[in-house]
Amino acid sequence: MNELYRFLQQRESRKRLSKLFDISDTVLVIHYSCESFFKRNDGFSPKIASISIRNLSNGTSTSFSIHHYAEREGVDLAIKSDEYEYLEYKLLFDYFNFVRNHLGFTWAHWNMRNINYGFQALEHRFRVLRGEPVLVPDTRKIDLADLMQRIYGPEYAQKPVLVNVCKMNNIESEFFLAGSEEAKAFDAHEYMKLHQSTLKKVDFISYIAEYALQNKLKTKANFFNRYGLHPRVLIEIVKQHWIVSALAMIAMILGILRFVS
Repeated sequence: MNELYRFLQQRESRKRLSKLFDISDTVLVIHYSCESFFKRNDGFSPKIASISIRNLSNGTSTSFSIHHYAEREGVDLAIKSDEYEYLEYKLLFDYFNFVRNHLGFTWAHWNMRNINYGFQALEHRFRVLRGEPVLVPDTRKIDLADLMQRIYGPEYAQKPVLVNVCKMNNIESEFFLAGSEEAKAFDAHEYMKLHQSTLKKVDFISYIAEYALQNKLKTKANFFNRYGLHPRVLIEIVKQHWIVSALAMIAMILGILRFVS
């Protein structure tokens, strides 16, 4: 990648992150858990088990979890699995009603980008259940996983990234389930575990964003990737008009000193 472009991209990404916290009272962090989509060989979409939403400003969380709906209806899903879709419909109905009431908010997420896993997957699943979803406008979505990669570079953490970033930053991981563990929990009807894991993940995503804002996030990114400072950046700037070059270098150095200090 052109190093000057990389530097400008990183600077713009940091501005986006800062703006996110400027309006944090209207930012919602969302994550959800579902049936494994890797094990489905029948072509059907995975069932939704839990959706958690956290206000970035005050940390208040709202959740929609299948075991809560089962409890209200007096259904034991371990015995009456045929009732699952009825309860799932109610869960998604309430979730999309929540979306309808928060369309003016910004929705921050972690890799919820497509119909395999993302807003589209939730919308598709509700349509399968004969519901009519409320769509979050794309302009209101921000992928924090992508934003972190733009700030720190593509190799700032080993995969699974969310798990390893939390470990590097000593973020308490009780109740956290990796993707494979969530699939096992779903198959074992351990919906409370899925609920707790989803709640924990919206907390983690929020903490990571806050640590990055404060420039305290520990990563595997080297100095050049962390601050966007690379000798090639200076070379590319000098190629331009000397006044532009001088101003750009001053702005770059001041920006780096601000994050290092």
